[in-house]
Amino acid sequence: MDNYFIAIPIAEDKKLEVEEIASKLREKLPNLRWVRPELFHITLKFIGKKGREYALKEFERFKPDINSLKCKGPGMFYYDKAKENPRVLFLKYSDNKRNEYHLTLARAGRNENSERIITTIQETENNILFDNLSFRAEKAVLMHSKIEDKLVYETVAERILK
Repeated sequence: MDNYFIAIPIAEDKKLEVEEIASKLREKLPNLRWVRPELFHITLKFIGKKGREYALKEFERFKPDINSLKCKGPGMFYYDKAKENPRVLFLKYSDNKRNEYHLTLARAGRNENSERIITTIQETENNILFDNLSFRAEKAVLMHSKIEDKLVYETVAERILK
């Protein structure tokens, strides 16, 4: 994996709050591959494996008009169009213009118990208030992800948001 993406870093106090929710979910879904709290971020735009120069150009062109991000609760990306096999568990965020972004919490393999994942997310959605996970976005960063001994993120460029 050698991908680039544009993200908003998360302050340490918010990472602790996100980790609190993640730990409750982790108890119920221990077989998922959970993101380490130091890697938490909100993905604004995924660029992929298109190389550093291309990613830098995309970062220069990408001018998000974001001043605050509101947490809308949990969500899932799926392996299939029928939305029966979750692959990524995340927190949904939206900005003042209703653009949607995500904060990845965990990844599921194809053989995970899909029904248990979906039920757990629905229960979480009904039992946790997510408003305290909202925050002001101060900067955007271009990140490079790579696997060394473990997943590592490198900040390539950053920009202060208005």
